[in-house]
Amino acid sequence: MDSQTESEASSSRGLFGNLKHSWGKLFKRDGDQDLQDLIESREEEEPLTEEEKMLITSVLEFGSITAGDACVPRSDIVYLSRKDDYKTVVNMFKETGYSRLPVCGKDLDEVVGFVTLKDMIQYFGEEETFELKRVMRPCTFVPESLSIPSVLDEMRNRTVQVAIVVDEYGGTEGLITVKDIMEELVGDLDDENEQENSSYNVVELVGGRLQLDARMEIEDMDEKLINLLGASDEEDYETLGGFVLDFCGKVPAEGEQLELPTGSTLIVTKSDGRRIQKLTLIPVGTVSKAG
Repeated sequence: MDSQTESEASSSRGLFGNLKHSWGKLFKRDGDQDLQDLIESREEEEPLTEEEKMLITSVLEFGSITAGDACVPRSDIVYLSRKDDYKTVVNMFKETGYSRLPVCGKDLDEVVGFVTLKDMIQYFGEEETFELKRVMRPCTFVPESLSIPSVLDEMRNRTVQVAIVVDEYGGTEGLITVKDIMEELVGDLDDENEQENSSYNVVELVGGRLQLDARMEIEDMDEKLINLLGASDEEDYETLGGFVLDFCGKVPAEGEQLELPTGSTLIVTKSDGRRIQKLTLIPVGTVSKAG
């Protein structure tokens, strides 16, 4: 390694070492000024790299982001009923690929606990003895206005990975995980399952119909599909299922037809009553909407 490379590496290590120190102070609310001083002193020596600028910007903005900003919106939450049996719970884990799921009473405003996939293993081969209430873990609730450094502190103190975000009336606003918080700082942290399922195929059916998966991300759709739906990636929902819930104000029944403002029609072809799974889109201008 030549002297110039050594100098650059040393400078970078020094910056990131100081960033780590300032990160700790961020939770004490005096990190912003420390980082401003750090930036000014470093810029006097040499310009910051783009990577360094992005990291510093993320840290500076981190303290102003709230739980409501970072959480998975209510419309996209997948949940279990406390009356669900072993098979139903396991199938939900299998279908979603999640490792943790909230458990609710009558609806999402009554979250009574969480269950993890790990909790289910002990009942393998003894399914008849399973009772969801016996394996549920207690919930952590945080207000939507709480900053995510404070949310992270709360989750760390309670040794939990997930929390329910509530609005001022105590209703469920969303769900937030440690991963969601970290992504606000460093960007997407897709795991293997998410990489496999980040984009769901659009299946072309007879007559110009399109079969769609409710888990499709709005931001991953092409412009033509977004226009047919009348969806937007600037709304509170993130998935096609969330778009439908936002449009209906409820979980539509299997077989229900939704007439969209664009002139297109959506048919719910698969739903378990709590979650939309598959839909068929009949684009505007399609000759027949029957059968």
